Amino acid sequence: MSSNIPDPTPWLVDPDTMRAMRRAHAEQALLDADFARSLVESEELLAESPSDAHALWITARASLALGDACMAEAALDQLLDHPADDRPATVAQVQAELAFARFLQADFAAARATAATALALDRELPAAWVYLGLAEDRLGRPTEALQAFERAEALSPGSAPREAPSPSPGTWPRVLAAAMDRLSPDEAGMLDGLQVTWADLPDATLLTSVAPPISPFVEALISGNDPTPAEAALPEADGDGDGVAPADVQALADDSPLEQLDAALRQAIPTPTSLAVYTRNLLRGEPTTADLVERLAVALRAEIAAWLGVSPDDLTPPAE
Repeated sequence: MSSNIPDPTPWLVDPDTMRAMRRAHAEQALLDADFARSLVESEELLAESPSDAHALWITARASLALGDACMAEAALDQLLDHPADDRPATVAQVQAELAFARFLQADFAAARATAATALALDRELPAAWVYLGLAEDRLGRPTEALQAFERAEALSPGSAPREAPSPSPGTWPRVLAAAMDRLSPDEAGMLDGLQVTWADLPDATLLTSVAPPISPFVEALISGNDPTPAEAALPEADGDGDGVAPADVQALADDSPLEQLDAALRQAIPTPTSLAVYTRNLLRGEPTTADLVERLAVALRAEIAAWLGVSPDDLTPPAE
């Protein structure tokens, strides 16, 4: 007996509608400060359509929020190649974000020039004034920086960066001691004995000495000496008196392969010798003293993790 009921067909959503929905989700995640989710959504859009201008714009802003200035700059450069009617932002807006991407890579002269390009197109763009002020400040031009921040504030109250006044010099060692109390014993032990230096801001040459560059907003940096090849390798006995002593050879033989590997890895890690703390970066956003302590503790843990080549989540949680 035949049926007049049609065979079921899969429910298909128009691809353009699906892309629009994904863009909306990515934009909402950006508004909700869920930058990682926003970036994932935009990257999935770009995997399907690498020239999606909306996805590039979302990728750039989410990457900047997450501190990945290199990815942001690449996305913004691609966006500038799109026709004007295909871009979800004006050239001035794109140039402003490009200025910030270059600032985060410690290329302060390029950041200043790019912010000026944005302002030549739109002098009513608060973000461009903010990024110009940041660049001017790092270039040692405080008057010009203040003027730029005042212009941003006049256009959009609350947009200019705030900074708490610096406490007395004697306060900073106490803040460091309190921050170290928040670390685990192993972490605090790693910092014990390091020469501590205090500076307003990190030098651009230091920031660009590695790739990708260190953020200009870094709050603490550990420096040290690279291990020599002899220190970085497991000792070997060669039988002619130039290797390890027989007792040391026996000790190595008694260790398990994992213990030997762990010892080698510890020897391969550079020896930390100094800790630099950047006070103006710690004072961003007008923190309270309690905030300063917490911010510095987080910065120290992040720097220790980076020094060891692990994630901060992999470190031993500090004792409650």
